[in-house]
Amino acid sequence: MDGKDVDERRIEQEVARTMSSLDDLPTPSADAGFFSRLERRLAGIGAEKPRLAARLFGDLRLGYALLVVIVLANLATAYFAVQGMTTAESRDQSLETLAAQFMPNLPGAQAANQWPD
Repeated sequence: MDGKDVDERRIEQEVARTMSSLDDLPTPSADAGFFSRLERRLAGIGAEKPRLAARLFGDLRLGYALLVVIVLANLATAYFAVQGMTTAESRDQSLETLAAQFMPNLPGAQAANQWPD
C-alpha cells in the first residue's frame, strides 16, 4: 500500500470515530425566552447610533459649515504666524530687557538694562 492511502484511511477512521462520539451527546435545548432575546439583539445591531463623523459629514450643510470653520481657523493661524514674524525684532528686544531685569549678571545684560522710552 501507498503511504498516501494509509494516511487517507487513518483520517477516515478518525472522522468516523469522531462522528460516532457526537451521536452519544444529548441534543441541546434553549430556554423559552432565548429566541426572543436573540431576535431583539439582532434587531438592535442595525439600529446603532451613527458615529460622530458620519453625523457631521452625512449632512452636507453641516459638512460644509465645518469645512468653512476649519479653513477660517487655518487662515487665522497663518495671519498670526505672519504677525509674529514681523514683530520678531521687538520680541528679541523684549527678551533682552527681561534678561537684563531678572538675570543682570549675564554678559550683555548691562547694556539692555535701560527701559525703552
